[in-house]
Amino acid sequence: MSANISNSRPVGRDVSLDILRGVAILLVIAAHWKHPAAPGSITGWLARNVFSAGGVGVDLFFVLSGFLIGGLLINEYNKNGRIHVWRFLVRRGFKIYPLYYIFMAYLFLMPAAKALFGGENVRDVIVSHWKLLWPNLLFLNNYLGSDPEGHTWSLAVEEHFYIFLPFLLLVLIKWQRMSWIVWVGAALMIGCCFLRWEHFGLGVHADTMWTESHVRIDSLFLGVVLRYWESRRVKITKSEEFTKADSLAGLAMIVAGIGCWCVVFGFGWSGRLDLSLGFTMRTVGAGLILYGTWMNRFHLARASRSLVGRPLMWLAGVGAYSYGIYVWHITAMRGVERYAGARIHGLFGISEASWMVEAFIYSVAALALGMFMTRLVEQPCLRLRDRLFPSHIHAVSGVAGTTGKASEVKLVCDHEAAHTIS
Repeated sequence: MSANISNSRPVGRDVSLDILRGVAILLVIAAHWKHPAAPGSITGWLARNVFSAGGVGVDLFFVLSGFLIGGLLINEYNKNGRIHVWRFLVRRGFKIYPLYYIFMAYLFLMPAAKALFGGENVRDVIVSHWKLLWPNLLFLNNYLGSDPEGHTWSLAVEEHFYIFLPFLLLVLIKWQRMSWIVWVGAALMIGCCFLRWEHFGLGVHADTMWTESHVRIDSLFLGVVLRYWESRRVKITKSEEFTKADSLAGLAMIVAGIGCWCVVFGFGWSGRLDLSLGFTMRTVGAGLILYGTWMNRFHLARASRSLVGRPLMWLAGVGAYSYGIYVWHITAMRGVERYAGARIHGLFGISEASWMVEAFIYSVAALALGMFMTRLVEQPCLRLRDRLFPSHIHAVSGVAGTTGKASEVKLVCDHEAAHTIS
């Protein structure tokens, strides 16, 4: 299976960012595996520590999305002196909407079909599910109504970010103040942390307010700041290449980023402190890991081509399908619970073995279903998009490595954003 995944990545994608996507989606899959395990057991330790901390995958996805989407717009401005907002939004729509609305149709039609064949009142089922799902159709589910599967709120956050960012950049371009991106990012980091603190203290829907766009957009904008910083570095150095010292600094950033996550989870922060400063530290940690990985992307590209680097290519292959996996992984989990859970418990009882077998089947099912839907829906829509609305930014080239050897790596700027999950 790993060979199939790694070999099916679209040509020209940046390996390092797809590796991060792969890590992020595996963290999210783990975070959503909520089955309890026996205390004192290995699986109990996993469930209590590793799996409960898997939510940092969403922070990594948010920062990645800001980095990639910010890169699309900043690169277009640097190349053309302007930003085509309408084209950007249309291309985003081709990426996000087909798979998402098919998923919404599944959530709406499946209960109706069950009601029809089960002799229930189909009209009542349709009306109740329409009331449940309509905010999701407009990406308002992180403010209104409900999130029936518990993970589509993050797509709403990103959709609002896609609308907010290009118009903000248009204002900065008109004022000739693109450098203010850094200050906007700093203001959002401080402001969102304060809003989360105040909302929780006031008891303003504190149980769901962490899903609302105005208190989570700092994560996405940190990615934009990092991409702007990178564009300035390339402009000054006239090179996309990092020195050996830069690469070592990147490794230190990755360690520091993991350290930020460990501080949050290691000290067991909860409640108001976790939702305010804790989320900010998780975001900072994700930003450090992202940029540290970016500083070592040429090394990762070379390593992934070696025999030892096959696990990296497997992760990158998973990352290339992360959006489809994200959309459908909860459906896969519930299918495994419904059709395989009882059989597994019958064979192994309630034990560590049953927990691990069921978790493995769930993970494989999530990856397989996400890959299948990506190939069936997303990839054909992206090919149609590229024919109808080709990107104004195609690719830039950089020299890989730090030894001066002319090993050229193609870095596609029009990366598709990695989408978030709860």
